[in-house]
Amino acid sequence: MKERTGMPYGMICKTLQLPLASFNRWRCRIQGNVVLINRPGPKKVEPFGPSVLDTEIQLLDHGVKRSAGTTALYRRYCLSVSRLELGWMVERVRQDLEADRRKQMRRIEWLTPGAVWAMDFTEYDLGMTGKIGLENCNGVLAPI
Repeated sequence: MKERTGMPYGMICKTLQLPLASFNRWRCRIQGNVVLINRPGPKKVEPFGPSVLDTEIQLLDHGVKRSAGTTALYRRYCLSVSRLELGWMVERVRQDLEADRRKQMRRIEWLTPGAVWAMDFTEYDLGMTGKIGLENCNGVLAPI
C-alpha cells in the first residue's frame, strides 16, 4: 500500500471515528499479508468425536432456559471446543427438546372419540385466521 499524499491518516480516522492505532494495526497486517481478524483465545488442539459430544449434550438435564451440567461438560472438552460453540450446541438441543415438549402438550389422545372427561374453556390462537374456542359440554367437546 503506497503512502497517501493527500489528507493525513489521523484526520481521516478522526472523521470516521476510527482509532488511528486500529487503522495502523490493520494497515500493517495488510502490508504483511497477515489475516486481518483472528478469533480470540487459545486454539483448540485436541480432536474429538462430535457424535459423542452430541450424545452427552442430549443427556444433560435441560430446563426451559438453562441446562444443568454444561460447565462440567465444557471442562471435559475445553481443549476441543470453545465455550461459545458449546453454548450454541447446548442451546440448539434445549430449544429442540422444548419444542417437542410443547408439541406433546398440544396433542390430545382420545380414549373414546369425541368424549372429554374434564376440560376447562380453552382458546387456541390460529394467527391470521382467528381464534377457536373449545368448551366442555356434558362430556362432549363442542366448538363455540
